[in-house]
Amino acid sequence: MYAKKVCLILLLLATVSLTSAMATTYLMYDWTLTLTASTPKVRFIKFSDETLYNTLDLPYNLYQDIWVQTDNCTYGIKNTDAGSAHTVYLYINSITQTSKVYNVTVWVKELDGSPTMATITWQGGGLPTTEQSFSAAADTKYMMTIWIKGASSVADTVVTLKMKVAE
Repeated sequence: MYAKKVCLILLLLATVSLTSAMATTYLMYDWTLTLTASTPKVRFIKFSDETLYNTLDLPYNLYQDIWVQTDNCTYGIKNTDAGSAHTVYLYINSITQTSKVYNVTVWVKELDGSPTMATITWQGGGLPTTEQSFSAAADTKYMMTIWIKGASSVADTVVTLKMKVAE
């Protein structure tokens, strides 16, 4: 009889605990986001037809212990804002197989090849790399020079670079 009373009391306490845990009050607030259509001021540009892009996918072959150099890519960076300069930050975000790549270096340069506005390099070590910044002058295009060297053993690898812009 005593055991039945103890079980009944425990069952009642469990029911009260469960009921109080489920009796939560929520306050609902209205919150409005007003979204204005906009186009980024600094974007990637395809030089051959002046098309602007928000993302790039550039395919390269990766060779064992050999440098691949592209001194003037078919794509670059353009500040489309005719009124002001914008700070651009670049970094290498990830490499899917770091043991298969010896070095990745990207230079952003004036169209005539000099001066170098920014250089980002990965040769082992942590990712993402440190952001490198440059001031993209108003209504100006920049070329990218890319050098990649495969490790002593190579495999398909994806290198993800990031660009962010202070609008």
